[in-house]
Amino acid sequence: MRGRVMGGVALGVVVLGTGTAAAAVPEWKIVHTVSQPVSVEKTLDDIVATGESDVWAVGTVDGNSEAGSPLVQRFDGTRWNDVEVPVEAKAGSRYRTIDASGPGDVWFFGNQGWADENGTGLAVRWDGTAWKSHRLGASTDVADAEVRGPNDVWVAGTRNAKPYTGHYDGSSWKYRATDISVAAVGASGADDVWFAGRKGDRAALERWDGRGYTRPALPAITINGRAARSEIQDVVAFRPGNVWAVGRAFLPGGADRPLALHWDGRAWSATVLPIDHESFGDIAADGSGGLWASGRDRMFRFTGGRWVNSSLKNTGEVSKAVTGITNVRGTTRSWASGTLRFEDPGTPLRGVVLAPAG
Repeated sequence: MRGRVMGGVALGVVVLGTGTAAAAVPEWKIVHTVSQPVSVEKTLDDIVATGESDVWAVGTVDGNSEAGSPLVQRFDGTRWNDVEVPVEAKAGSRYRTIDASGPGDVWFFGNQGWADENGTGLAVRWDGTAWKSHRLGASTDVADAEVRGPNDVWVAGTRNAKPYTGHYDGSSWKYRATDISVAAVGASGADDVWFAGRKGDRAALERWDGRGYTRPALPAITINGRAARSEIQDVVAFRPGNVWAVGRAFLPGGADRPLALHWDGRAWSATVLPIDHESFGDIAADGSGGLWASGRDRMFRFTGGRWVNSSLKNTGEVSKAVTGITNVRGTTRSWASGTLRFEDPGTPLRGVVLAPAG
């Protein structure tokens, strides 16, 4: 999950950093592991921070007797605790996305009956004292959400297997069809809302400006001088003249490479990092005028006008998959949700929370 507010990102030639620049980037380490019985799989799919002592993470419990039930955990500044979800979030439900405008406006999005193609979309809001549930309709899935306030919530995903965008104004939900397969939503204000994904085999963006929807023309995305296929996985808008979108680019039959797109208020620029078998997943502010972005088995930081590698501390498991990133606004404190995948295929996946060391 993305942060929203930060100072201006230092821009320059965007290349992969090495040497002293790489050494200055902290390693990410596991700071919390979800407790679980040996036979039960528990994963974390997204994370959001409303303060240094208020961090939420959501995921799924999927085991023999607890199949498909939601998992919600909250950090209170000292420890992570399980959160009891409302009765509507029964077995067979899953939360996959979370966002918040503050500690009294935290939203979870998922699907009730998610294993069934006719499952009902579900949004649940915590107002600081009580829960309120919203049913989003049958065959509705929320891929991502952006919460600007209790009366300004944007979502995107699929309805009846077709892509859509939606908005909640405090009284009702309104939906519209789109031909972009939307993976992410980001906004800097009510009149600067971005939907990102792909159309066909090319990265695509759509913007709501308060009056209507427009689609920017993106620059050519190439690898070794050849036109590449591409898609966007996440987007974050810090202000109308500072928007970032990240994902992957690849040649037919070739390996994925990380893709970063940036809007500076005048033009879009595109950069494909020269790293095979890698892609960007999530992006958030780092609180220092730069960015954090997740890769498949590492983290990246945009700092000083360049992208720099940051490793995920190895603890013996095969790999870590980062599923969300968040930054505590006004600080350099960042968190990520993730999942451990073990060498033994019979070992259940395990949800974790990570943070930069130091």
